[in-house]
Amino acid sequence: MKKDQTEKYTPLTLDRVIKIDRIVSLHYFEYTKGFHFPGERHDFWELVYIDAGRVEVECDQKRKSLQQGNVIFHKPNEYHNIHLLDNRANAMILSFYCEDEAMEFFADRILSVHENEKWILGELLKEGRATLSDPLNIVEQYSLEVSPLAPFGGAQMIANYLEQLLISFIRSYEMKPHRPERKRSDTEMINAIIRLLSENVYQKITLEDVAFQLRLSKTTLKRLFKSKTGMSVMEYYSLLKINAAKKLIAEGELCFTEIAEQLSFSSLHYFSHKFKDVVGMSPSAYAKSVEKLSLL
Repeated sequence: MKKDQTEKYTPLTLDRVIKIDRIVSLHYFEYTKGFHFPGERHDFWELVYIDAGRVEVECDQKRKSLQQGNVIFHKPNEYHNIHLLDNRANAMILSFYCEDEAMEFFADRILSVHENEKWILGELLKEGRATLSDPLNIVEQYSLEVSPLAPFGGAQMIANYLEQLLISFIRSYEMKPHRPERKRSDTEMINAIIRLLSENVYQKITLEDVAFQLRLSKTTLKRLFKSKTGMSVMEYYSLLKINAAKKLIAEGELCFTEIAEQLSFSSLHYFSHKFKDVVGMSPSAYAKSVEKLSLL
């Protein structure tokens, strides 16, 4: 008879840096024109992912615009509300309890969802629809129930996907690669700069922010962008904002003050000044020209 070999083995205790044991809500909403949620605060985390359109949220008296592909985390006891900026928008909202230290990463952050996180969100939503008994578009829903037809381990899979999502976000934004990065070509760097500026057209981003996020010195950033585009980084950023403003003016849904706020200009006067610099006419003159064209 062979001797028991158990004593030779030393098991590895797994370090669970993020543990989700309780889910409070899971929603997928399709907002229509005029939607406004008055706001609330609670003692758990809330994730808001914008799947389409644009919304504005208020977090403890700070207004933040979110567009398709953005996700924001409301920390426990933070007052927050949400209202629609476009005619339509889709949002996935997931709230949960988690007291792990790693969650501090998400406080006061707006993140961009990459392909890996988008896949995880899709699988999480699919699991939620199969596991929970009620539809996911009920606004005033204060209790989740598991469906009697739920697949085996459905609730645990929701938690697993959420843990995977949170870890993926932290890895994407904080962890450095273990192997040396391939040197990026000038074209790749220009595309990365433009992509970053475009993703933040409704936010405020500085030259220092761009340099930090793309791991470039300010000197290299300014020289490279100017040499390839003929414009400075912040000139291009202003152009993106003004182009977005032209679109909002043409839509006719917002006044100039609201447009200036949505695009994070410091004041209506500064917005009007920049608009005239780029377009060659004031916002009001541009609005009249658009109106005339629509009548032709």
